[in-house]
Amino acid sequence: MRVVAREVDAANCPQALRSYLGQTLITPARSYDVHAMCVFDGIVFFQIIDDAGLPSWIPSWPFDVVDDSPASDWHCQTLRGKLSLVLGPEFIAKSEDAYRAMVELDEQQVARFWKRVGALSPR
Repeated sequence: MRVVAREVDAANCPQALRSYLGQTLITPARSYDVHAMCVFDGIVFFQIIDDAGLPSWIPSWPFDVVDDSPASDWHCQTLRGKLSLVLGPEFIAKSEDAYRAMVELDEQQVARFWKRVGALSPR
């Protein structure tokens, strides 16, 4: 899955997104691979590698989807609570604990993430 960041004015976005958009490191017109998705508190988030080179969860609102094909290794997990859906590689989507470890940048999860990203890169 691939998205392109668009120019947005955080002051004109839905109220629920404002606190999340102030923390984004993305460049308008730049494309990003989506490595996982989640729905947290009713908001869809994409996991991308941000402009600082870090795996980040950013609301889908400032992006346009240009390729909606999910990766072949993605799994789907539905949950009951603020986190209601995780879609991504098994090491992220297998449980709420796995997802939280990725959000909190747990060393082992981040290592799994970079190993997967390396495996997806063209040789």
